[in-house]
Amino acid sequence: MNTRKMIIQFSFISLFLWMTGCQDLTEELAGIEPADAKNIHITMIAKSASNPVFQSARIGAEAAAKDLSEKYSKISVQIDWRTPREEDPQEQAERIRNAVEDGTDAIIVSCSDDSILTAAINAAVESGIPVMTFDSDAPRSKRFSFYGPNDLEIGEKILDERKGDGR
Repeated sequence: MNTRKMIIQFSFISLFLWMTGCQDLTEELAGIEPADAKNIHITMIAKSASNPVFQSARIGAEAAAKDLSEKYSKISVQIDWRTPREEDPQEQAERIRNAVEDGTDAIIVSCSDDSILTAAINAAVESGIPVMTFDSDAPRSKRFSFYGPNDLEIGEKILDERKGDGR
């Protein structure tokens, strides 16, 4: 399984567990759709819709949403893809604000520029919308979690490996 798919699946499982409680096992085993089934709309805003990395992230997120919806009868998870065609942090911030206005249940965002996106993320959280960052963080924001690589650690490992090769 590739790393991007694992990141997206872990992100949605974390978000799902945070947003929902346990299911009634009897209903689940009987395959009965409960009257209190909930639709969960997760807005996904990556850096760029033209970037193949984020196209793969979208496919992984939609697959994870489908899997969760099929596995748990009390929820139906939909991904609302609102990624700008080209990387534009101002547009990302506007899309976060629009998602909040439209009543999204949660937001997952890969930050093009945390100095621009932090205010929009904080406003969403203050409105009661959980926000998670992936791939690129906004560490000073009120997001509840970040899932992605530690670039500094990866760079140090690469340098250590190159030193071992005599380079």
